[in-house]
Amino acid sequence: MKALSVIVKAGFAIASGKKSLEIRRWKPATLPLMDLAIVQNGRRLTEENPVDPEGQVVAVVDVWCVRPWRKEDAEAACSEWEDGWLAWELENVRAVVNGPRVPAKPRIYEIKVDFADLCMRREPALMNARTESWGSTALHQAILRKDETLVRAMLDAGADVTITDNTFGGDAKGWANHFGRTALLRLIEAHRPCS
Repeated sequence: MKALSVIVKAGFAIASGKKSLEIRRWKPATLPLMDLAIVQNGRRLTEENPVDPEGQVVAVVDVWCVRPWRKEDAEAACSEWEDGWLAWELENVRAVVNGPRVPAKPRIYEIKVDFADLCMRREPALMNARTESWGSTALHQAILRKDETLVRAMLDAGADVTITDNTFGGDAKGWANHFGRTALLRLIEAHRPCS
């Protein structure tokens, strides 16, 4: 899983939804960055100390756009504006509770973390919360991405398959059918929630 490290206060602000822009001087090699882990670390990374072994995953985000940072963006970045920086637009923010400890490193880097496990570490009440993406749930998004591992894990954790999105009115089965995810549709239909 790809990761980006941020300093402690920024990590909490991203996870809570208060900070929707991450400010950097550089741009990632490719966009979009889907399911990017936000690793919070306790100190700034430098050339002398490029790794903080005590990082912790606090959120998973998507980055669709990186653009010049503007003065009016200062509040969304939780920072004082400076010219010459780039604003990474953080979308589909999923907070992670008690996330695993992983090293924090500069730039975009790989971590060995199971995405399904991260999703299950979220607040249980948030599992069925609607995202900004069509007013859908994380289960809708997992179906859209054809992520069978995540769909299975969310079903096992009690995700509500009857919740409909706010844009199209589709529940989990409706999305699986519409996007031609026949294997996921069978999985959803066969799933029996624990009682």
